[in-house]
Amino acid sequence: MTAVPDQTGIELAQSILSPQLLVLFLELQPSEINHSFEIARSLITSGKKDPDLLAAALLHDVGKSRSPLNLWERAIVVLAKRLFPATYQKWGTSGDMQGWRRIFVVAEQHPAWGAEMAAAAGASQLTVNLIRRHQGSYSPVSKVDFESELRTREDYFLYQLQLLDEES
Repeated sequence: MTAVPDQTGIELAQSILSPQLLVLFLELQPSEINHSFEIARSLITSGKKDPDLLAAALLHDVGKSRSPLNLWERAIVVLAKRLFPATYQKWGTSGDMQGWRRIFVVAEQHPAWGAEMAAAAGASQLTVNLIRRHQGSYSPVSKVDFESELRTREDYFLYQLQLLDEES
């Protein structure tokens, strides 16, 4: 609730993002900035240093800045998604930004919004695709076989991003 982005995280973002993308990134709420730092740092620690992947890690939630959610609204979204997934999906795709459904639309549509925003600010196509797809699910047939299931660099990066996003 009172998260303040740390200077080393800001410096990390500055080293990865162009000035235009950094402006977008800094529009996120402090807790979302810290969440993004956590994912980027986890990727770097595990040896993944591709600039497109790291940019996507930092920017994956940037679409939420179009209509920021309060803590209690986020809690409702999480509960609804877990308890009533079909209803959550219906409300989230309704496009109704008025009233109580707004929180579900933001939660469901922020990947597409973020991809548009990142593309307009000059992000690479791979970064844009990762942002757009980060909320979907990719589950390989088996963990042992996942390398053969992930046929493209984008799919491999998406899998890494989703795994860390779900953990934090």
